[in-house]
Amino acid sequence: MGGEINIGKSLSGITVKTSGGDIAIGDAGGDSEFITYGGNISIGNISGNVKMETSGGNLSLGGANGLVRGKTNGGNISFANIKGSVDIKTMAGEVALALNPESGSESRISTNAGSIELKFPHPLKQLLKQEFMSRAIGNCFGFLSD
Repeated sequence: MGGEINIGKSLSGITVKTSGGDIAIGDAGGDSEFITYGGNISIGNISGNVKMETSGGNLSLGGANGLVRGKTNGGNISFANIKGSVDIKTMAGEVALALNPESGSESRISTNAGSIELKFPHPLKQLLKQEFMSRAIGNCFGFLSD
């Protein structure tokens, strides 16, 4: 059945599916799944794992503590305050991802036609900057080895 779905807050995990229409959820208290075949998905915070899929729309997530999986065939992805690992893909859209200092160690992010913008927490950003600079400069002069 199609139609727009709006839920303010769920104290437990939640599964929401619609054949066509936007999904908007404030917060959910556990593992959750959101699927629409033609609309945007906008979620506040999830205190567990989350799966978000749409065939034609944008995905946005305010924060999550677990694994975050997201896929859209024709839209942008914007996720913030992610403490777990991510596995996200858009076929034709941009990705903006802000990781929390407690983020998982392994993530996959892809877009076939768009840009990817990653925002790292300050301690991780500094570590990556130092690692990149030492390898880039060292390899440039041929004296850095792994």
